Amino acid sequence: MHKHHSSHDTRGVRHGTGVRVSGILAPGTVLSGILVFCLASAGVGCGARTGINRATDAGPHQPSREGNKPFDTGHIVKDHGVIDQRVIDQRVIDQRVSDQRVIDQGIDAPPPTLSRQLDILFVIDNSATMDRKQDRLIAQFPELLAALHRAEPKGTLPDIHIGVVSTDVGAGPFNLKSCENPLGDNGRLQIPRPSANCKAPIDPWIRYANGKTNIPGCDGANPADGARCVEQAFACIAALGTEGCGFEQPLEAARRALDQDPGHNVNPGFIRPNARLAIIFLTDEDDCSAATPTLFDPQDVGINSPLGPLTSFRCFEFGVQCDVNDRHKVGPRKHCRPADGKWLHHPMDYAPFFAKLKPNYRQIKVWPIAGPAGTVSVGVENFAPKLMPICTNSDGGGNAVPAIRLNYLANHFGDVLTSICSKDLFTYMIRAVLAWQ
Repeated sequence: MHKHHSSHDTRGVRHGTGVRVSGILAPGTVLSGILVFCLASAGVGCGARTGINRATDAGPHQPSREGNKPFDTGHIVKDHGVIDQRVIDQRVIDQRVSDQRVIDQGIDAPPPTLSRQLDILFVIDNSATMDRKQDRLIAQFPELLAALHRAEPKGTLPDIHIGVVSTDVGAGPFNLKSCENPLGDNGRLQIPRPSANCKAPIDPWIRYANGKTNIPGCDGANPADGARCVEQAFACIAALGTEGCGFEQPLEAARRALDQDPGHNVNPGFIRPNARLAIIFLTDEDDCSAATPTLFDPQDVGINSPLGPLTSFRCFEFGVQCDVNDRHKVGPRKHCRPADGKWLHHPMDYAPFFAKLKPNYRQIKVWPIAGPAGTVSVGVENFAPKLMPICTNSDGGGNAVPAIRLNYLANHFGDVLTSICSKDLFTYMIRAVLAWQ
């Protein structure tokens, strides 16, 4: 929770392929266990193609990779408000029910058996307020491992890769404090040097398979010893410290970490083609993945300037849309949702990228641990607008602001956000792991 976020190479990716049944999604049709119904109110008719039906998407969209150009989102219909005002999220239907591969197999085809391989990417905020929160994550990590153990038919851990990246991808060329590197960590897996107090793996990620690991001193003679080595190694690589850029960009960091394009893959070998993939975010801020580094320009920071003071409030002001969108007005905000605009990427710009990594949506989980997306309020600090905390850790571990954008993406994948202020960080994930078959 800081005052400063990055110029980068951003690329568009394919959106989920919509499916038409006689030209539309027929009301009352059950596809793969989800009931498709129409929204006849607000002008969204059952017989018409709506703005959020992507049935006519032509396929992969690849804007230029030259320079620091933002995602070309012109082909994404700007209709997020309708979705938020209705319980149903058409995008979930597009991704989960209307995937052309399911239609090719037959609507009633049973879901494919999931691989027992599992790749877990932790995207951890390493800005100034995260020290205690990283400690809590590390302390509770064994509970997640125990759940993975219980979920396995053979009563052991699955074949896993575990990697950690930071939320720091810089804040452009402005040499801001804690954001001096224009690219930050650039989505690279973080691995410390081995020491007496740190059992680091020999790869940039932790590997465990059949009791054997890539951690020196863990020969796999006893599977339980291998699991303990995984816990110790995670404690080593997840303690990222608090010197990272305060303009946290977790979605962009995850994209860079998982990019499989040969020219941009900074972590070759980490994710495997058939493995399940879990992306776990830990942050006390919302996502601030910038579409242009100008968002962080420190030249004009007056309260009446176009961008306003150079604080993380810029991420909220230009990344979230509410019923009140005026930095001069303090008080509560209602109906907040990710904003469409030129400054930040919409979370739905990232959804198709993550979905494209796997052939089946059931192979992907998106689990944020962040501020719950509840009541939003704007206050004042040092004569500048400030997004007020929504929760506080009872153990003195600090507070967090609402993560509207991260929660939106998690909901798209059918997952939910866990409050970073909760006593138990992995409760929801443990239930999800046990049901992830």
